[in-house]
Amino acid sequence: MPEDVDLSQMQNSEERPSGLKCGVRSSEQESEEDFLEAEFFSRIIGGRDSAPGRQPWQVSIKLGLSHFCGGSLIHDTVVVTAAHCVVNLDPELVKNLIVTVGEYDLRRRDRGEQNIPVSKIILHPAFNRFGYMDLDIALLYLKFRVKYGHEVQPICLPHKEETFEEGMLCVVSGWGKISEAGALSNILQEVDLPIIDSRSCSEMLEALHLPPVGSSMLCAGFPDGGKDACQGDSGGPLACRRASGIWTLAGITSWGIGCAKGWLDDKRNHGGRGSPGIFANVAGLWDFVAQNMVTAPDPTHLLPISLEDCSSHGRMIFGESGHIQHPPRLRDYYLDNSLCIWNITVPEDKFILIRFIKIDIEDQLGCDHDYVTFHSNEGKLIDKVCGQVLPSPLLIDSSQAAVTFVSDGSQTGGGLEFLFTAVPKASEAGSGCGSVAVLVEEGKIDTANYPGLYPSHTKCHWIIEAPVDHVIKLEFEDFAIEISQDCIYDAVVVFDDTEEEHQLGSNSFNLMQYQLDGPGISKH
Repeated sequence: MPEDVDLSQMQNSEERPSGLKCGVRSSEQESEEDFLEAEFFSRIIGGRDSAPGRQPWQVSIKLGLSHFCGGSLIHDTVVVTAAHCVVNLDPELVKNLIVTVGEYDLRRRDRGEQNIPVSKIILHPAFNRFGYMDLDIALLYLKFRVKYGHEVQPICLPHKEETFEEGMLCVVSGWGKISEAGALSNILQEVDLPIIDSRSCSEMLEALHLPPVGSSMLCAGFPDGGKDACQGDSGGPLACRRASGIWTLAGITSWGIGCAKGWLDDKRNHGGRGSPGIFANVAGLWDFVAQNMVTAPDPTHLLPISLEDCSSHGRMIFGESGHIQHPPRLRDYYLDNSLCIWNITVPEDKFILIRFIKIDIEDQLGCDHDYVTFHSNEGKLIDKVCGQVLPSPLLIDSSQAAVTFVSDGSQTGGGLEFLFTAVPKASEAGSGCGSVAVLVEEGKIDTANYPGLYPSHTKCHWIIEAPVDHVIKLEFEDFAIEISQDCIYDAVVVFDDTEEEHQLGSNSFNLMQYQLDGPGISKH
């Protein structure tokens, strides 16, 4: 796998409209000296101010004019926060709930400040306000789109089940108390905290007679204390910076014992032992976020303005349909040594249909140089494509798919362009070539390019499911396959099981597969 370098930043990013790129703050252009000073000597407890635009995804959640929790902007109409921040709000109070983006100083109106009412709140359905703060996540849907700028940018979501290395310094920010007994800060604060592995964190909590952390929790902090989030920071981000420079929402500030107290059992802990900071683990709660992004009140508002951007860390795309193109129309050819990943999620009761508009990728046997791959959410390779022949539609038998484009150091092309659509699982869409096409009760199948020649090096398969107490009848209307002894070159094989162990059966579930290298067949 190529090194995780955000190549999209190198591809004339200034030509793109502002705000299409998550996890990048406008202030990244600051000097390295300023970066080091702010990154490694900041703290919330003890007090170090952030700077306008340094945490552009940080939002303030307010009732009226009063800040009470933080949150993170993950799209221009969606904010993620802690469930415990909003679980007790009755419907009348929700009407007065405001999200302020671009906030820096709570005492005055900042240059990039925007106050937007909340239209809807979705809590994790298993969150228990009387329990152990497990699954502490909620989504806030905004009535209006935010306007991106220097002080306002979205943060990237992590990959599903992504882990963050023990000891990695990540940034917590907010307007919480600057001392355990003090008042809220008017100026946005930030602090670097190291990630603690779950096993060590659980041992520390058990020493305090607390339950261990689960997969929906993440721990961070210093054993000696001194730096921490505090009351008023809840719901805000724990932002980790990947090697590519992209900022990712690793956690949501949730709870802790005390503020900035160490947990070492020795004389240094004046005033009692505390605990590490506990954060909701966003990667572990990825399914909740993804599903509710898709099923939001107006899903089209959750799609970026353009899906053409290349991102090596994985661009997340939610919705019933979308358009992906690389490179953007402004350029004729894709760059050498590119890595672009798109993670597509549609409603979980549907499959993903891919329809190609353009393919112009360096052609080489096996597609080992430049190529685009399609994987299901289980990591199963659905297809690997290169060359200039427009592939038939692909039906990916899952609600999530990863599309990866890779180029080497020579010979580029015009790239790729395709549409994706969510289709019912009982769908006849798709060619079955490189994908799984599912046919229920009745259907007709042609090979790719029929009645012309089918492509070389093609593998297609279909699952045909009949109702209970029925059998499947196949009628071949046309059949023109290369003849060879024992069908060792091109072949059509019919199985009565998905494991492809029993050829030719009449059960209620059949798998047909043909593997071809040179005219076509038609069957129904």
